[in-house]
Amino acid sequence: MITLITAVPGSGKTLYAIGIIDAANKAGRAVYQNIDGLKPDMFDNPSIIFDAPADWRDTPDGSLIIYDECQQPHLYPANAKRGLVEDERLTAMETHRHTGHDLIFITQAPTFVHHHIRKLTGQHVHFYRARGIQGAMRYEWSHVCDNPNDRKEQQRADSVMWKFPKQYFDYYKSATIHTHKFSMPAKLKILLYFLIPAILYLGYRFSQFSMFSPDIPDTTGITDNQPKEISTIDSIQENKDIPDSPYNWANILETIPVMGCAANRKTNRCMCFGENGVTLHMQHAQCLSVLSNPLPRSISVSPSRKSQY
Repeated sequence: MITLITAVPGSGKTLYAIGIIDAANKAGRAVYQNIDGLKPDMFDNPSIIFDAPADWRDTPDGSLIIYDECQQPHLYPANAKRGLVEDERLTAMETHRHTGHDLIFITQAPTFVHHHIRKLTGQHVHFYRARGIQGAMRYEWSHVCDNPNDRKEQQRADSVMWKFPKQYFDYYKSATIHTHKFSMPAKLKILLYFLIPAILYLGYRFSQFSMFSPDIPDTTGITDNQPKEISTIDSIQENKDIPDSPYNWANILETIPVMGCAANRKTNRCMCFGENGVTLHMQHAQCLSVLSNPLPRSISVSPSRKSQY
């Protein structure tokens, strides 16, 4: 098969070819290549990795030949000549499968390579790397796509996000792929500029709402099995209602009008006052209940449970 790999410099096209070489090398297949800075000793079988000749026909049958920067003048550059092709290296590619050869051509754009190769290509792989991320979109066609960056052409292609295999970074010398840094798009920067303060403000408002919400304990779980406060008055011994209940209108020794209540959420304190500033002793939940429903009422309080500031 003839494969064309295209991408602008630094997009990973040579790195992708390194993976192909490694797979062929593990399979014991001879590889002929001209990748600048390739380190054959990094592969499992460096003895079957060779330099590629300008004429691919000078390699043994069944070989894999990879031409990086194939648009160079001594290799297979595009030209303006149409009609009959005189270069026998090109015409021999019409029957390259008879000898078991596979040829891979790597360049920046499809139009850089000779048009005869483009006609014979059965696989075109194109990479697009955005803003220095450690990966690229991989597009593949079963023919040469003359404009691989066109959105409509990319929709027709088989596409996948290809993450750079970092294990191959040391297999060759790359001038750009390792040095590109991620660059955030301007639109994303503007979005984050407004989004982050908005999130912080909403979080602050939510915390303020939670802080000042009434903290009224749930009393639905209180049952009659819990101990009740026993009055010291013999006359109400048989009635074991809680003396602090504001609705305990019967069997009480003394009732005192509730003149006002005050609560401090920070200290979690609540107090109700009777006449002359008398502090009424009652449960915290009862105090909050009276405060939240400020109707005129009296509360039953034993004289021994009144205190004066």
